[in-house]
Amino acid sequence: MVPQTPHQELLERIQAPDPVAVGENIIRFERVPPGDWGLVVSPAIGLPTPVAAFVGLKVVGTETLLDPRLNPLDLRNTIKTFLMTVRDHRGHPIEGARFGSEFPTDATGRSRIPAMSNEGIGVEAEGFMREYLTSVNRDMEITLVRGRDYEVQIDIQGGFVALVDDVANLAATEGGLSVHLYLAAVPIDQVGTVNPEQRRGRGFEFRSSGVLPLTAEPGKTYTIGAVLAVFKNDASSHVPLTWPDSPRLTLPAEPPEKPILLRLSRDAVFSAAREAITGLVEKK
Repeated sequence: MVPQTPHQELLERIQAPDPVAVGENIIRFERVPPGDWGLVVSPAIGLPTPVAAFVGLKVVGTETLLDPRLNPLDLRNTIKTFLMTVRDHRGHPIEGARFGSEFPTDATGRSRIPAMSNEGIGVEAEGFMREYLTSVNRDMEITLVRGRDYEVQIDIQGGFVALVDDVANLAATEGGLSVHLYLAAVPIDQVGTVNPEQRRGRGFEFRSSGVLPLTAEPGKTYTIGAVLAVFKNDASSHVPLTWPDSPRLTLPAEPPEKPILLRLSRDAVFSAAREAITGLVEKK
């Protein structure tokens, strides 16, 4: 639930407690302060386009809100979903493959997910190379190909965790912004065709420790990029960072026993982040 505002702002000001599931297809919002509220319904976390929005929901004292528009709230003709089937190269179903972080496949390799016209979504399973769907607008069958397991370790002066903290402190001090720095390895053959805002979804994100477990094809080449996630209330946006001579990584034919060390210039990444933060502050 969100405080009632004009519709444009309604989607950006999510401030109420998270819903609590109390039964099949039933959720409840608890400890909502009195006042005028709105409700925005989206089929999945991170999808910016809502399927329903309601304003004029009045919470009075400790009374339970009983609005006829919400009881029942029938979305069967509103949320369009498609049946996705994931198989290996032999045609066997893959159980436990995931579309994004929310939609796992069952024992038949199937999962039903909401339509996605612009957002795109990754498909991955342990031991297989990830695929990326630019849109979901029909029932689909996806074949995942097995890959080799690699591990990449960022080698950066002062450590990756310290760099992330320094960027966050810079944003908070200079602009009152809440940000987080992410690093990702993006396949070279996708860089030229992927919109910059989608690169984070197509890339393979490093963990906060600076380590990247990667199931991939030997000989594949990746460019290392960075994204600055900017948080406002419960919404977020992503600003791709660029700097000269960003490193490239070509995977060896055989995964080495130790992690692959990838040297990164702390000054180059920090300067790119500072430039992006300055631009964000000027737009405020």
